[in-house]
Amino acid sequence: MKYKQLLDQIKELEAQVTLALETCSELDKLKYEKKELRHMQEVLPSMIRRIEAKARSKDNE
Repeated sequence: MKYKQLLDQIKELEAQVTLALETCSELDKLKYEKKELRHMQEVLPSMIRRIEAKARSKDNE
């Protein structure tokens, strides 16, 4: 009986470890996406300014 109980507990622990690893993998993906979004947040304002400047120069022609 003790062996079965211990085996069940070990299997439950294994399932929890697997779930924890999957969660970590998802968190790593989110960290990468967050990094990419931050980069876009830094780059987009200058792109917008350049496009607006080109649009103004075209309007003035």
